[in-house]
Amino acid sequence: MRARVPDWLKEQRRAERRMLGNPKGWGGHRIGAGRPPKEKPIQGLFVSISINKIQEMNLSELGDGDINKGVQVLIDRHV
Repeated sequence: MRARVPDWLKEQRRAERRMLGNPKGWGGHRIGAGRPPKEKPIQGLFVSISINKIQEMNLSELGDGDINKGVQVLIDRHV
């Protein structure tokens, strides 16, 4: 017949199991298991473009120093 495990030892083992894994809340018991959550896009569509320095300066001028705003102004004008 097996001896019963004391309650204090059970609690100690539970605490050790809780300390394993990732503190961020994703993944399994192994350290580093799982994937990080995917970042959600802020808003709209993300597009990559290749522009030269003159085009960059024009977009910056349209957007008062911000290229993203310049692209938005350009789209608003032509759509």
